[in-house]
Amino acid sequence: MGRVLSLASAGALTLAAALTAAAGPAGAADASTDNRGQAKKNWSCQTSPNPWLDRRVMNMAHSGGEHEFPMNTMYAFEESVALGADMLELDIQSTADGHLVVIHNSTVDETTNGTGFVNDMTLDQLRALDAAHWFVPGRSAVHGLDSAAYPLRGAALGEVKLDGHQPKDFRIPTLREVFKAFPDVRTSVSTPGTARTKWLNFLEPWLRESKVGHWRPGINRHSRAGPSRRRRPWR
Repeated sequence: MGRVLSLASAGALTLAAALTAAAGPAGAADASTDNRGQAKKNWSCQTSPNPWLDRRVMNMAHSGGEHEFPMNTMYAFEESVALGADMLELDIQSTADGHLVVIHNSTVDETTNGTGFVNDMTLDQLRALDAAHWFVPGRSAVHGLDSAAYPLRGAALGEVKLDGHQPKDFRIPTLREVFKAFPDVRTSVSTPGTARTKWLNFLEPWLRESKVGHWRPGINRHSRAGPSRRRRPWR
């Protein structure tokens, strides 16, 4: 199974499929009357076979399944793949010492017990943080609740233990670690913020050397300038 690093929106394809189905067979005509009893003009629509109607839907774990597991952690990726996810979606930022790490926002505030910009921190500083600190099952990252609402808080420090998982599974991983752990899983990489200028320099030589499969750069790149754009608290 080849790796895909970006995913085009299926919305237009879904709309095209609906229009194809609604159009009916080629050359169909409508001779019914309107509400004034007047005959409508005949029309015809030439269609062609739509291959997307025969293709299955892919199950993509957004941020590793952010409502079920702490987003963008190895624990989330491992659990979502085990549950049958066909594809992983993740976000990357760059560190002060040039590593690409898997985290959505340009700051660590939303998901970890730390504060500050990712590109102001080294990889070792980021690895010391708890990426499950604010995780609430069914709600993703939520601040300000009673401590009992955070069942995985402290797992990155070894204070909470789950069978089959290590403390590092609840920390911020590097992109390299994710690729090595899931060489046969399709992956969509979003590059908000500072990682946008560095990801191709990292990806191209590394993917060619590791022979992980087919990849398409340049489709899913977008920029988010300035401080972190917070998610709404009910998400």
